[in-house]
Amino acid sequence: MITKKKEQPLAVAESTESWARCVRELMQRHDVSSRKFGRVVGEILGMEYMAGYRRAWGKHPWRLDEIEKIASHFGETAAQVLEPLLAQPAEPAVLMVGNLKVKCTAVLGKQLVPPFTDRLVAIGGLDTWLILPGTDIALPAREVRKIVFSSSTPVCEPTST
Repeated sequence: MITKKKEQPLAVAESTESWARCVRELMQRHDVSSRKFGRVVGEILGMEYMAGYRRAWGKHPWRLDEIEKIASHFGETAAQVLEPLLAQPAEPAVLMVGNLKVKCTAVLGKQLVPPFTDRLVAIGGLDTWLILPGTDIALPAREVRKIVFSSSTPVCEPTST
């Protein structure tokens, strides 16, 4: 019987990659070669090389206790390791999906060039970023790492088509 792999929500996938990026930056600070990331993670966490490799490169979710164990091994705290994520400023934005517009804030990443995959991208940025599906965008855009909605986030008027 063939079953379709259950897709992870964007937030989980993003945190998996973000946490892995923080761990790689930790190891770089301690002069671990990028070629050894998987082996070092595997050794510290007591797992096989491939399991360590998948965590180091964001292919498998991290647990907080694993981050704490890696951090402790290098004489740091989990808060120090994850600090780059905590320090990221959110910028004003509007999420546009179909004819719906919702005000939000967004943590943006690196500059991207088209063509984009089925991911959300941010364009504009003078005082507000527009976040929309990248499939129809032909302009350079920014990576969207995180979208934050407050409980009082107003929904803007739908756009006309």
